[in-house]
Amino acid sequence: MNKFKIIILLMLIINLITPISALADKVDKKGVLSENELFNLAAQLYIQDEDKTASMYSFDLFIKRFSESKKTIKAQFMIGECLSVQQKKALLAKITHGLKDEIDPNAFRGAIAAYEKVISKYPDSDLSDDARYRIGECYFNQKEYDKAIPQFQRLIDNYPRSYLKAEALMGIAKCYLLLEKWENSQQVFDDLIKSHPAYQRQKSVIYDLGLISYRKGQYEKALELFNLIDTPGAIYYAGNSLEKLNRPLLAIGMYKKLIENYPESVFLENAYYLLGEMFYLCQDYTSAMVKYQEFMQKYPRSELV
Repeated sequence: MNKFKIIILLMLIINLITPISALADKVDKKGVLSENELFNLAAQLYIQDEDKTASMYSFDLFIKRFSESKKTIKAQFMIGECLSVQQKKALLAKITHGLKDEIDPNAFRGAIAAYEKVISKYPDSDLSDDARYRIGECYFNQKEYDKAIPQFQRLIDNYPRSYLKAEALMGIAKCYLLLEKWENSQQVFDDLIKSHPAYQRQKSVIYDLGLISYRKGQYEKALELFNLIDTPGAIYYAGNSLEKLNRPLLAIGMYKKLIENYPESVFLENAYYLLGEMFYLCQDYTSAMVKYQEFMQKYPRSELV
């Protein structure tokens, strides 16, 4: 379930959003919010607060106070959403500080448990497939791709009419790609495109298919795919493909394009270095020296120096 659907769902639930301050005026004589008011408060906190802790506690309180309510399942699902969002924020902070390899394998354990409750307690709910997909996402975010695959597959098997079926196939394909199982990934992408043709136009799918072809040594095919999209990764690997095809002069053009158009790209360091390499292969040793010196000035601590 994407963020847009979550927000729309919550807006419908809370009747076009009543200001939180207004809820304070609706507290009963005992100082306790009613069923609808407490749920609305939790939903508004989710939408309005970047930190989801207060929203999560409010949904949890709702479940405890109104365990027989029809909204309990939504509250349980939203607890999973709160926990998942909090962990994604923490994960993003680690990546920003260069600590992406230090991901706690149990980081999303709480979110997974919350989603599992949705499935076990309410197996016939229209949120059970969303919960199964979210579990797959949690394992994916933890880099436990071998555990994510069966979760996505269970969604496909158990909910054949789910609107998330295509996204589950995409998840499986990406897991195989990250596990470097190129043939498996290719097969799942083929299944995805066959059943949902529109996906073949998605930039992320084109890029992944290009990577598969590149890793399989099919450089002409990879180059053809990378040339269909204008993203930092596609430009970088187009340059790599041209290098493999012994076309260093064309590769220079790709690396220059990457440097000029995407100065904040994660591929920039390698692109600067490979410019020197490509000029060297073209036997333009003067330009190669200039580019090597430029690279060393920009990245004095690089492992490539």
